Amino acid sequence: RDCGTPSPPVVDITSNRFYSDKNHSIVDTALWEKRKAAMKPLEDFRASMSRFASRSIAGSRDWSSCVAKGLRGWAEGGAMLGVMNEIQAKFERKWALAAFSMAYLMVKPDIRAEDQAMIEPWLDRVAAEVAKDYAGRKRNYNNHYYWVGFALGASASATGHRAHWALAAETYREAMRHIEPDGSLPKETARAGMALHYHAFSLQPLLMLAELAARRGEDWYPLERGAIHRLAAFVHAGFANPAQAA
Repeated sequence: RDCGTPSPPVVDITSNRFYSDKNHSIVDTALWEKRKAAMKPLEDFRASMSRFASRSIAGSRDWSSCVAKGLRGWAEGGAMLGVMNEIQAKFERKWALAAFSMAYLMVKPDIRAEDQAMIEPWLDRVAAEVAKDYAGRKRNYNNHYYWVGFALGASASATGHRAHWALAAETYREAMRHIEPDGSLPKETARAGMALHYHAFSLQPLLMLAELAARRGEDWYPLERGAIHRLAAFVHAGFANPAQAA
């Protein structure tokens, strides 16, 4: 086992949007590469935390210490609590929060109490910022809103924060009301050539939220007459026949 040298905490996040059309469906290659370069330190750390957590639950529990070491370092450095240069940076923060919370949740039983006492308040602080970022955007219900719900649900599952879990549950219930009888999501259908991609991208956080709820003994799958099953069927059918989905 070799954790490697922990990455320095990324306090300020700098990112940029990368679509070039009004439907946000055509990627500008130059803008994508700019975003990719700026986000590399955060992306690399996120990948390593997920990789270590996965190795741990696969049976090599000593990898848990790598997750603890990395997340504690970022907690002590106030990572992701600095300046967000634009809305895309806030998007990046919620995705990172979801990933770090899930990595921590997977290995939490192996984490020393003193490390938990550093990591969990930090996850709650980042979650509070994520919730604040989207407090005024609730009417813009799309995949970003669903990912906020998952990020808050994942962090709350890891730390026990009741208010953040309540917000996650509210997000899920609202999302179920967006799903049409045919399983589609109007906001994602509007994404032209990326419509199928964004339906799948919306299903991911909602499915994970339902699974986190199941861990708590709550069955969210039947809500709104099983709406999430309609969305899943829509995505499955789309990938089975991409031409028809387009």
